[in-house]
Amino acid sequence: MQNLIQWVMADGQIYLALAFLSFLNIIVPLSGASTQTPLIAALTGNSHCAITISTWLLMIGCAMIAFVFRKDIRKDYLWKLLPTSVVGSIIGALLLIQLPNWLVTLALFFLSAHFLYKTLIHLIHRNTEKGEKKKSHSLVSPLVGALSGFLQGTGLSGANIRTSFLYSEHLKIEEVRGTSNILNFIIFAVASLIRFNANQLSSADMFKWTIIFTPILFATIYLGRHVLIKLSDRMKDSIIVLTMLYIVIGLFVKGVKMFF
Repeated sequence: MQNLIQWVMADGQIYLALAFLSFLNIIVPLSGASTQTPLIAALTGNSHCAITISTWLLMIGCAMIAFVFRKDIRKDYLWKLLPTSVVGSIIGALLLIQLPNWLVTLALFFLSAHFLYKTLIHLIHRNTEKGEKKKSHSLVSPLVGALSGFLQGTGLSGANIRTSFLYSEHLKIEEVRGTSNILNFIIFAVASLIRFNANQLSSADMFKWTIIFTPILFATIYLGRHVLIKLSDRMKDSIIVLTMLYIVIGLFVKGVKMFF
């Protein structure tokens, strides 16, 4: 009994936090890398190992989410983003290098702010301009794919910029969840395969963490989907705007701290 209490007071709270974040991520899509990796690091006590394990677990979670929302996957955007996303993830996983923080933050901020502006304009004028949907420039898709794939390949947060881009293209939450997560699955699978071959991820670790987290992910993902489909369109629009606003404000604050 005493051992159980000690486990709840220590690791049990971390597992509960991971379960809650997995559920919340279905409704309010935040970056798994930025929320899950620090908790994995707390469990393992090794930040480098946490990135590798988190990449593997994110791959499993994304596969489940993509399956749950498989009917909502937008294949047109999948093929637009996939090539450069995979190339970027390979470069990030192989080289394990990072672009200068200020450059990444600046690029992500301006792209996210642009996508937020497009989304707000669309929502404001949706009732009066139903037939008019302005799409992004043809170069934006490969740029977003390459940047997000590279960041995810290094184990950092890259999905937020892709999510903002898809929302700015007027996709529904369900479509964003399905499309973004099939891309995430492929990117994390490539990164995990590279790290496995480079002996950064052992088969024992893969098996251990898969057994532990698969039931948690399965339960929270299906529960999150059930809650999401019950929400009204107005509530979903609010979630989209608040999520994008959160990303832009977060990048702005990060940039201010970096320069001042």
